[in-house]
Amino acid sequence: MYRLTAALFALAGGLSAATIPQMELSEVVERSPRIVQGRIVRTWAAWDAAHKAIWTHAEVEVARDLRGNAGKTITISELGGVVDGIEMRAPGAPKLRDGEEVVVFSYATPGGLWRLRGWGQGKYRVERDAAGRQVVRREDFGARMVKPGGPAPQAALTEERHTAEPTEPLDSFLSRVEALLAREGGR
Repeated sequence: MYRLTAALFALAGGLSAATIPQMELSEVVERSPRIVQGRIVRTWAAWDAAHKAIWTHAEVEVARDLRGNAGKTITISELGGVVDGIEMRAPGAPKLRDGEEVVVFSYATPGGLWRLRGWGQGKYRVERDAAGRQVVRREDFGARMVKPGGPAPQAALTEERHTAEPTEPLDSFLSRVEALLAREGGR
């Protein structure tokens, strides 16, 4: 398989060359015009129109529309993937997998793609805990994050993984999101 390294900073739409600012949930909610809970029903990779970058697209079947009236499905697109034996990697890019239950916070690019807010900080996986309850966990992605005003990390984006975020009951998480939406005036 032929591998192509992404021109990450040029293609990712203005990310800082050294860090990705860590966002609080309130900021992720505020800056996401579409927020849905659902299940990824299919994924596929394709070249962009200029044949310069490969994008992985994930069709999310909407179970609960929290903001933006996404309809029955929304397609989330993230940089990287494999097309015709050519792999393009974007270090730290969030992974989108068939069958995943998710809560996604997204925004539209100038080109019309819907992307996860905050380079993956807008993806929460819905899982079952040991007691069988639905819980959410923010996506564990391989980008180094820094809190605004905090010390900068020594290296740029890497493929290493962070320690997974703690889980929270799904109902509690969705209630927090709805409270943040109500505070800013709703949908």
